[in-house]
Amino acid sequence: MKHYSFLALLLCVLLLAGCLPTGHISPPPPISVPAETTEAPETTEAPETTETPETTETLETTEAPETTETPETTETPETTEAPETTEAPETTGAPETTEVPTVVEEPLDLTTTVFLTFDDGPCRGNTEEVLRILAEYNIHATFFTVGRYVDRYPDLARDIAAGGHLLACHSYSHDYPSIYASADTILADISRWENAVLGALGELPRERIYRFPGGTTNSLLDGNPVYPSLLTAVLNAGYRPYDWVLATNDRYFGDKRPEQTMEEYFFATLKYTLTVANRNPNLPRVMLMHDTSNDTVETLPAVLDYLIAQGYTFATLDRLEEPYIFRPLP
Repeated sequence: MKHYSFLALLLCVLLLAGCLPTGHISPPPPISVPAETTEAPETTEAPETTETPETTETLETTEAPETTETPETTETPETTEAPETTEAPETTGAPETTEVPTVVEEPLDLTTTVFLTFDDGPCRGNTEEVLRILAEYNIHATFFTVGRYVDRYPDLARDIAAGGHLLACHSYSHDYPSIYASADTILADISRWENAVLGALGELPRERIYRFPGGTTNSLLDGNPVYPSLLTAVLNAGYRPYDWVLATNDRYFGDKRPEQTMEEYFFATLKYTLTVANRNPNLPRVMLMHDTSNDTVETLPAVLDYLIAQGYTFATLDRLEEPYIFRPLP
């Protein structure tokens, strides 16, 4: 546009000066405006000023994989070894310190506690029925077993122990002459009983309880000068001996009247011995029966019902701390 104005001005001057003929004026050549106004390559050299590849070398300045190596700086398993610092099972040992309920027992009232004992078994059939009846009543008893029958019926010995009853020693042979010959013979007999129990149970009872076959007043011990040595041997072996206070006379029928039934005779004997025991509140109510007796099995529920109705409860002889026998040492 500047050239066009200059040429127009020059034309006017020449006309005024008479340099050009007035009859023939040619218009100026067309101006290619686009050629002058679009020289973009010279004024907007974008390729030189915007060299993005050189100024934005992102790959070199933001090498994330090298600066953020998380696996090396956050090795959590090494710094938080919790299993070593929180070994609770070793510091709390609860099972060893909380066994109190198994050893705490209420004191016994001897005047209202009956210690049921069954002699001479185990016996196939009868012992099993006695165990069934006791389980129904939830009552535990003491079974004075004979070792040769433990050898014969080891499963019954295991049933006695599994039922929560106390397995006690009533000799191995139940043969009075061989047992009561001397202190050595009674100890040898007890040792055989222990071997029989070990064979059946794999261990001895938690308490060592003994009953002399026939009781301490049987005919072979009555007036026998060897008796003190026998009793001393039993005590020194760690056994507590027990006779009885209550009975049903299920193995002695000398006092039975002809008109009495067996149940009537049992109850007459039991009531009499209870009357005698009640005269002395310090006597343990140890009751003698035999699980070898069919009559005992048949009358046992009625006997238990009677004792329960009289207000008695039941326990095993290991609850007593002192022995009880008819004939103590002088």
